Amino acid sequence: MNCHEDDLFLYNADDPIVKEYTDKYPIPCQKMTFSLEKQDTDAYLKDGWMVINGEKVLELDRITLPGMHNKQNIIIAVSAAMKMGVTKEQAQEVIYSFKGVEHRIEFTRELDGVKYYNDSKGTNTDATITALKSFDKGVILLVGGFEKGLSMDEMKKHLGCVKKVIGFGASGPRIAHDLAGDNAIVVNNLEEAVHAAKDIAVPGDIVLLSPTTSSFDQYPNFEERGKHFKRIVAAL
Repeated sequence: MNCHEDDLFLYNADDPIVKEYTDKYPIPCQKMTFSLEKQDTDAYLKDGWMVINGEKVLELDRITLPGMHNKQNIIIAVSAAMKMGVTKEQAQEVIYSFKGVEHRIEFTRELDGVKYYNDSKGTNTDATITALKSFDKGVILLVGGFEKGLSMDEMKKHLGCVKKVIGFGASGPRIAHDLAGDNAIVVNNLEEAVHAAKDIAVPGDIVLLSPTTSSFDQYPNFEERGKHFKRIVAAL
C-alpha cells in the first residue's frame, strides 16, 4: 500500500502464502516474480543457467555457494541489483567470486577427495536442516554442544544425505543417539570428532560441522567453535 507506480515488488512465485496475499491485495507498482521450480516467471533456473528477464545471467555451475537456499538468495539479489542498473558482467564478477560468510556452510578444505564445511552458526535444528539440504549424499555430520533439550524429530526427516552422525560435547551423546541410534559415533570434543570423521571418510564425502545447538559447553561463542574447527581441519 506504500508503493508507488515506479517501485518494484519482487516476490517468490513458489510460496503459496505469498500467492494468497498477492491475489487478495492489489500490488500498486511494477511486479517481478522469481521461481526455483518453474520457468513461467521473470527470473528462473533453466538448463544450468539463472535467467532474469529472458537473459542468461549466471551459470549455476560457477556459483560456489552450496544449496538451493543460496540460489534463491542470489536470484533475488541479482534481480534487484540489475533493476537498479548493475550489469550482467558486474553481477557475474561478484557472484562467481563470492565464497560465502564465515561459519555458514563455509567451505574449509578439500583433503584426499573429502570436503570439509564449517557451519558452526548452525545453532538450531532448522539451520542444520538447511545445511543438510545443500548436499545429496556422503555427509558425515558433526553435532553437539550446549544442551538445549531440542527435539530431533523434524531433523530426522532430513537425514537422507547422511552416512554417519558423530556427536561431541555435552549434548553430543543425546543428539547423536536421537538421530542415529546405535549407529552413531560419540566422542568427547570437536577435535576427536574431526579425526573420527577423517578415519571413515572416502573420496566424495562431506564432513559437515553443523552442531544444531550453541557452543557454550566448550566455547564462548559459535565463532570460536568454527575457528577451532578450521584450525583442526587445516592441521590434518
